[in-house]
Amino acid sequence: MLIIQAIKGLTGQILTSIFNISTLKTIALSRNSLSSTHRG
Repeated sequence: MLIIQAIKGLTGQILTSIFNISTLKTIALSRNSLSSTHRG
C-alpha cells in the first residue's frame, strides 16, 4: 500500500507511470489535490 495522505497538501498531477507499479494494490490520496488522466 502506498499512503500519501500523511503528506498533506500535495498538489499537481500524478504521473500515469505510477499505475504501472506491479505491486501497487492500494493508493491513498486523501487530503491532497492531485489529478490524473488515468481511467482504470
